[in-house]
Amino acid sequence: MSARLMPIIGVIVALWVHAAAATCAWVLWRQDTFEGKGKAPETEWRVDSAYPGERYDDCHVQAKILAERFAKWISFGHEPFYAIHHSDGEQELVLSPYGKGGQHKVVYVCLPDTVNPRTATR
Repeated sequence: MSARLMPIIGVIVALWVHAAAATCAWVLWRQDTFEGKGKAPETEWRVDSAYPGERYDDCHVQAKILAERFAKWISFGHEPFYAIHHSDGEQELVLSPYGKGGQHKVVYVCLPDTVNPRTATR
């Protein structure tokens, strides 16, 4: 996912939070993107957990916890690796090196159960 799409996803999620909070469950998704030097990015989405009804806040708290744990795991004992954790209030992003000159991006985001990011059109 390119950096310019990240703010767009944040806005979409914010709108869904208000529109769908009372009518659906929330799903915590993890997106892994591996970007290697000279290679096309490889992206994989997977479900981490689900939260019934109006439990968006619980979902987002778990996203933050998982992102922090992943960043610490990458940074601790994996010299010379490091990880950067960033939160924009809607999604959690962890960046770390991958291969020679590449990058591994992990995004944790809560979406309504009616949304499947694996089938989203671009």
